[in-house]
Amino acid sequence: MVIYAGEPDEYFCFITPEAYSALSEWMEYRKNSGEDISGESFLIRDIWSSTEFDTFKNSTLGLVKYPNKLKSSGIKSLIERAMRSQGLARPLPEGIKRRAWKSGHGYRKFFKTQAEQVVRLYNELKENIFTIGQDISLKPKKVYIAFVRKTNFSSRFFILLILEWSPVV
Repeated sequence: MVIYAGEPDEYFCFITPEAYSALSEWMEYRKNSGEDISGESFLIRDIWSSTEFDTFKNSTLGLVKYPNKLKSSGIKSLIERAMRSQGLARPLPEGIKRRAWKSGHGYRKFFKTQAEQVVRLYNELKENIFTIGQDISLKPKKVYIAFVRKTNFSSRFFILLILEWSPVV
């Protein structure tokens, strides 16, 4: 998935199979509703009217055939509403307009930090496993990464290695 496509900050990211399924269902729903979906379609768009007759002069609803990109303020509202409904954030007190932290940025930063810690731990573990011997190779699998050796690892050493490198939760 490309984030900030065409912008100086453009980068690639990966999503989980569950996120991909949900995104595919959403795009299929929009397609079945009458929107022309292409590689240029926005992932998040405005709410649309089910028929052209439902639109009024001052309506905030768009038309399914003419999607409008959801603004950052709309995305912020969606995140805040989801946080409140899940009990992660209470409504702000009267007169207070901002939280001490930015909701969308906070989740992205938390995920980035967690991912970086996993990568760091993996790299340290990999280095230590490769020091065991020259006959060890890396064998990536769909759900896990295997370290393969022509002879068996010493079970005692391997258990100690796992205990030493287990992340603290």
